[in-house]
Amino acid sequence: MAAHNSSPLGWLRRRAISAFLFTALFLPAPALSLEPTAHDTFKLLRTCIKSETLHQCREDITADSVTLYDRFDDYGLVNCLPDDITFVSEKRSKEQAIVRAKTTINKQMRFLRLVFSDEEGRWKFDIPSSLKQAVGDDWESKVKGTEQLYLALRKQFGNKLDCASVQALVE
Repeated sequence: MAAHNSSPLGWLRRRAISAFLFTALFLPAPALSLEPTAHDTFKLLRTCIKSETLHQCREDITADSVTLYDRFDDYGLVNCLPDDITFVSEKRSKEQAIVRAKTTINKQMRFLRLVFSDEEGRWKFDIPSSLKQAVGDDWESKVKGTEQLYLALRKQFGNKLDCASVQALVE
């Protein structure tokens, strides 16, 4: 019985089992997946939104998205993002994946197409491509117009500007 406990194979098995359990318990699910999906990143982003820690999601967005992301995060609009957004489907090409999701805005069901791009070997949320998909090639001018209107209203109404008003601007 003492020889069994001191055998090199017994020690190795115990180490391998411990390492496996540590990996299974403490690494996030996408790290265990053989092929991470845009759906995995979508779930991470949804968790950030629900916990109101949007700044922690920066690693889950593309480099082209950072400027927009930081601007809107500075406005404190995280409370206005829909918290009932749910995954519907994922369609993938080599460099991009489109996640179709649904949410409720102003008591109406809305479907969204969110674009994720393959960057640094993983799927990251691509805000400019998602906006282009949603509102067309002139998305930048539409975003600037909406942003200017929001800033003017915020200056006029201050803290009285609520999420319903912000969502009405987006529609």
